[in-house]
Amino acid sequence: MDWRAEEPDNLFPAPRDAAFYLGGLAGFWGGVGVFLILAAVGATPVVVVGVAILMLGSLYVTMRAVHKLERRITGRVVRPWPFGYASLRIQVIATLPSTVMAAAQRLNFNAVVVALAMYALLVIDFVALIALAAKR
Repeated sequence: MDWRAEEPDNLFPAPRDAAFYLGGLAGFWGGVGVFLILAAVGATPVVVVGVAILMLGSLYVTMRAVHKLERRITGRVVRPWPFGYASLRIQVIATLPSTVMAAAQRLNFNAVVVALAMYALLVIDFVALIALAAKR
C-alpha cells in the first residue's frame, strides 16, 4: 500500500514552505492545548498570556502558509493576515491529513507518523477543553 499523498512538490515547492506550514500548525494546535491545560490548572496569568502570545505567533505563521497554498492552488492572491483570509475551501484543504502528509513528504519525514502526531494534538486540545469545562 502506498501512503504517499498526491503531489507534495506542487503544494510545497520549497522545503521551507512545508516546514513553516507544519511548524505553524503544530505550534498553534499544540499551543491551544497547552493554553487550555494551563487555564484549567490555574497557572499564573503571566504564563497563560505568554503561551497565548506564542500561540498567536504560530497562528500567524500558519495563516501565511495557508495563503501561499491558496496562491498555488487557485492562483488567487489574498491580502496578508489578519486583513485577508483564505477561502473556506482552502482552509479545509490546509487541515486535511493529505496536506499534512504532503508537507511531511516534502521534508522527507514519515508522513503517517507526522499526520498522527498532528491530529493527536487536536485530541489533546479536545480533552483539555473538556477538562476546562468540567472544572468550571
